[in-house]
Amino acid sequence: MKAELRREMRRRLSAPRGEIILPVGEDEPFIPKGTKTLFAYLAHSGEIDAAALIDDAIARGISVAAPSVVSEGHLEFRAIGGSQGPFKTGAYGIREPLETAPKLWPGALGPEAFPVVILVPALAFSRSGDRLGRGAGYYDRFLTQFLAENAVERRRILLIGACHSFQIVETVPVESHDIPVDCILTEKGCIVCS
Repeated sequence: MKAELRREMRRRLSAPRGEIILPVGEDEPFIPKGTKTLFAYLAHSGEIDAAALIDDAIARGISVAAPSVVSEGHLEFRAIGGSQGPFKTGAYGIREPLETAPKLWPGALGPEAFPVVILVPALAFSRSGDRLGRGAGYYDRFLTQFLAENAVERRRILLIGACHSFQIVETVPVESHDIPVDCILTEKGCIVCS
């Protein structure tokens, strides 16, 4: 079932469409007030664009980091100064921060880095927050390690799934190691997960 759902979502994501971005929100910011650190992603392969959210967070004084793929299928997050870079092309043709950018994670985050918001891309989400990744497990490993290292701060870590509204499906097959998101942000707004 996972393989079929992945194929279908990849097909949908490859369909041509105009630029669709995550909402920023003026009266109700989608990155909660008081957030100190945002772990974002740089969109590729039809993913919904988080650029406006990234730039809004930076304008609000929030530290923003984006992922780079490192050895053995793990991610590290480096600080970025805006959605337009400078970036390099990394694994799978994805834009990544330069190696000279300060590394925010892995590494110990001090209490001043919290509250933290993590934007989590995926191929599909259910309304209950279950997610279907691309299959390589990068975000599964990152979230598992990050949440374990910062378990004492879990109440101050918000996991936000980010996707197009058509990527919301009835159910997503899950396994014991899968970590659901707290809410999902699409171009149409925010869904709070149960």
